[in-house]
Amino acid sequence: MKSDSFLRHFRPPKHHRITSIALILGVVVLLPAVFYSAYELQSLSSNEALIADIYARQMDAILFSLNQHVTDVASSWASGIVAIQGRPSPGNPPGSLMEFLSARPGIEAVIVADSALSRAEIAAGPRGSPWSDRGRDVLRALGAVRDTLARLWQVSRLEYRKIEPVRLSGGARPEPDAALLFVVRDDRGARIVGMVLDEETFVRTTVLNKAQEIAGEEFVLAISREGLSAPVASTGPVRPDELRHIARLWMLPGFSVGIRLQGETVEEILQRRFTGNLILILVMSLFLVGGAYWAFRAMKREMELAQLKSDFVSNVSHELRTPLALIRMYAETLEMGRLTDAERQRQYHSTILQEAERLSRLVNNVLNFARIEAGRKQYSFAAVDLNAVVADVLRVYSHQLENEGFSPVVELAGDLPPVNADREAVTEALINILDNAMKFSGPEKFIRVSTAREGGGVSVEVQDRGIGISPAHQKKIFETFYRVPGAAPPGTKGSGIGLALVKQIMDAHGGAVTVQSQPGAGSTFRMTFPEPGSASATERS
Repeated sequence: MKSDSFLRHFRPPKHHRITSIALILGVVVLLPAVFYSAYELQSLSSNEALIADIYARQMDAILFSLNQHVTDVASSWASGIVAIQGRPSPGNPPGSLMEFLSARPGIEAVIVADSALSRAEIAAGPRGSPWSDRGRDVLRALGAVRDTLARLWQVSRLEYRKIEPVRLSGGARPEPDAALLFVVRDDRGARIVGMVLDEETFVRTTVLNKAQEIAGEEFVLAISREGLSAPVASTGPVRPDELRHIARLWMLPGFSVGIRLQGETVEEILQRRFTGNLILILVMSLFLVGGAYWAFRAMKREMELAQLKSDFVSNVSHELRTPLALIRMYAETLEMGRLTDAERQRQYHSTILQEAERLSRLVNNVLNFARIEAGRKQYSFAAVDLNAVVADVLRVYSHQLENEGFSPVVELAGDLPPVNADREAVTEALINILDNAMKFSGPEKFIRVSTAREGGGVSVEVQDRGIGISPAHQKKIFETFYRVPGAAPPGTKGSGIGLALVKQIMDAHGGAVTVQSQPGAGSTFRMTFPEPGSASATERS
């Protein structure tokens, strides 16, 4: 007893054990899910940065290719200009330059000036360059870019032809025109040669072809002029807001190139991927939370079941100890011959018999419940008169009912047909309900036992005016080991399997057991059997 008391004193309370389980499940299941979700979100950000970096590198390569292409074209044109009828010189521009310009609509004019910027000649193309007959304007425009000219002079001394893009003022347009300048050196000295560009035509006829070659089927490239909303040229349909990694073209000041993926933009791909992964993470988290909740419920249920089994063992031990103690005490008293009064002896014998029957019922309940749980319970179905079963049970229980102060009211239907049932099992079920009514009757010792035929079935009903059962517990009282918390009067014990056994017996008979009860107003238990000839009754025969 001291050991049991010690264990009970130091055993953690039930709610503390459940809280510990919840915390363990949270750490084992939910915490990894949270970390994994955070890792996925971080991975998405890292992948986004990685893709953006790769995209920028791709843009650098594209930009280099386009600028190199413009440089190569300009170098080719420069070589063509120099090769036409000898080296060009001021005052004697080769006549074949007109043919050269006609074949190249991207060039508006060719400028040839001496190194001192004292003389300049202009060969205008067929489009009517605004530079025609404006030599002084050309010289002023070249004088405004002396720094660039100085670099070109210096490079030309190394016998290297370098082409520099500049902006020259002096044309008919309000904004400066783009020109590509280089220096030609020979035995007659150094001269400045410039190609004035029609930039938009140059972009459409020269740059766009290379852009289409680079873009292929993977990208859309768009070349735009600063200050204009729509691109000057593009390799496919694109909106300005869809362009990413916009960069300037080196050889065409004032122009830039933008890139986007063919079909979806990088942002759209990342957003779609992020949304998909987020949904996956949420679904996975929901499954994990659901699994953790299910595991928690299962463990909580197992703990409750273990507690109920522990209570069951304790209650059964008490139920066994009480009748055994009475039987032993009364038997020892009778054996010692201390009782000379015949009436007292009869009472002692009756008590011994009553407690032995109580002990036998308890053992039978446990054994039958074990057989039913293991699926080894076998029933012998035959025609059974429920009125006779009720009469036999009340006769056997008459002494115990009388000792407990009950005078049962019996109402048996006269036209009750026999039912297809196992008489022993039905008797056991009725005894359990009757015993339950006696335990929970309270001060008013009232029990009514009745039979009836109604609704296509035959029923046995036991009514009491005891403590009653709240609606929250009425569906649970037929569960194994379940006992209504705090409902039993002080000192009342029970195994917790009586009503569960009744339900299992009724299920095996194709019938049902129901309860109608209100706290403080008593309870009415009804066992309903299928009427003879019905489908359920036929299946049990």
